[in-house]
Amino acid sequence: MKIGVVSDLTGGADICAPVTDLASLQALAFLAPSEGALLALSSAKEEYTFTNEALVTVTGASAMSTKRTVQRYEYQTHHLHALRFETCGVTDRDCELKFAMGRQEFSIDIAKAEQTTAQFYYRVLSELSRAQEEHLRQWDFAKLALDASVRATTVQDTSGGGKLLVEQTNALQEWYHTTFSTTNPRCYKSVLETALQRASST
Repeated sequence: MKIGVVSDLTGGADICAPVTDLASLQALAFLAPSEGALLALSSAKEEYTFTNEALVTVTGASAMSTKRTVQRYEYQTHHLHALRFETCGVTDRDCELKFAMGRQEFSIDIAKAEQTTAQFYYRVLSELSRAQEEHLRQWDFAKLALDASVRATTVQDTSGGGKLLVEQTNALQEWYHTTFSTTNPRCYKSVLETALQRASST
């Protein structure tokens, strides 16, 4: 509790540092069985955990408070974009990692001494954003192709009772489900692990 009091008084409660022991994360209690933490940042009152499936945040009103709010932003439905990095100035105590997940904007303050690691995380998140953009592009192309195919096809149901139309509607629904799952995956483990390896070698 003393650490929390000092952090609140000095204004450092929201300055994060990279988490080296991922097993200590509060977010682990809220992850799905298929999830695993890949990288994380935490401060006295905030925790940002990037799993293979989502960004999970654990936040409190202050460093002293034991009350926490947990939120998750699925990669499948929340595109990471507008990624920015602000380096430390001479008098600054922290650098900033900024981005948006869908419509939700984030600005994570990271301790000045951890700027190199923060830049490493920036490179990893850039890879995630690019992969999501490519999947969105594939989904858009698939919908355009289907629309063109539908407009070029004239359906004539002579089976009686609309049986053919029902079959085609069911087939279309199945196509949408399958194509969406393919072009909007829930898991980005391979993308993030590859990005972590690539970023660590640069």
